[in-house]
Amino acid sequence: MKKVAVIVLNNFTSDSRVLKEAVSLRKFHYDAQVIALHEETLETNFITNEGVPVERIKLRTKKWAKITFIQFIKYLEFIYLAIKKYRKYDIFHCNDIDALPIGVIIKLLFNRKVKIVYDAHELETELSFVHKKSRKFIIKKIEAFFIRYADTVITVSPSIANFYQKQYNILPELIFNCPGYQTVVNNNVIRKNLNIPNNKNVFLYIGGFINGRLIKQIIESFKSLKDSNNAVVFIGSGILLTEIKQAAEQFENIYYHPAISPDKLIDFISSADWSLVLIENVSLSYYYSMPNKLFESIMAEIPVITTPLLELKRIVQGNNIGIITEGYSTDDIINSIKSTETFEQNETLKQKFLELKKEYNWEQQEKKLISLYNNLFIEN
Repeated sequence: MKKVAVIVLNNFTSDSRVLKEAVSLRKFHYDAQVIALHEETLETNFITNEGVPVERIKLRTKKWAKITFIQFIKYLEFIYLAIKKYRKYDIFHCNDIDALPIGVIIKLLFNRKVKIVYDAHELETELSFVHKKSRKFIIKKIEAFFIRYADTVITVSPSIANFYQKQYNILPELIFNCPGYQTVVNNNVIRKNLNIPNNKNVFLYIGGFINGRLIKQIIESFKSLKDSNNAVVFIGSGILLTEIKQAAEQFENIYYHPAISPDKLIDFISSADWSLVLIENVSLSYYYSMPNKLFESIMAEIPVITTPLLELKRIVQGNNIGIITEGYSTDDIINSIKSTETFEQNETLKQKFLELKKEYNWEQQEKKLISLYNNLFIEN
């Protein structure tokens, strides 16, 4: 049984993609273990409910200052500990650019037989926070050097795959971050949980409460619509949580709901009327994105309001499963919410969701992942 180190440089508390991939690998007889960063109050070694072993690596330098040089020292310590313990593994599944050098260093210096899978969850060199030219230059150079040693590359949207093909002459495999296939049944759980009147149209936002997701514009939109029959429900966490809770206390059509367990998420989404998949065009990575909340909305069979980003428009507009905002302002969101009144929800829409669900589900993505892994050890 091939041993797989699934490396992610976060504390692995909410990374659904990494978990799904590890579960699938173990299902098909790969001995996959997640390697993550340790945080205080979190377990160091444990097994997830799905049976995936996890080790969070403790760093002695963890409490040191967060200035750039010290952060690099912490990174070097993580690399050293990962090499010391896992260098004899057969496959390194490196999630994002910061994990890629770890696998490649092991391949070049300690274990020439190891296979490297580079899983780029974003367009790594074009993220919104990579704003300084010097930093962007360094990240591009790092990726350009290390990606040459990857045995296969995975990414999350056709546009990002095309970017990598032009940039590095490498065509990545597409593994979308889809939920498992699920049949939905009519329910009213959102209204019951939050005491929302049945005559209200429920618009649901699920995800990070962070900048770049138009959270503030959504809040302002529903403040302006306080006298309408439209309500918004926020589910998630992040730096803008306080603003959401304050708005929910002041306005009767704005609600906050605690996080939902993954096994109940699709049923919960399906009890809304519309899903808000609103991402701001702040970087090329965002412009090319295909967020998991889009696939969750499709699985839940509810239409979406989304912003005019390339891949989102291709799926939503191309399949007529929702409304595209004109832009990214509060007025654009308000106009789209008002447009839902004339959006026809009929059997044709229902059939389209059923068709899309057959394509965009984790079982289909799993087949591609396992085929990719099985081909790693086929001699050319």
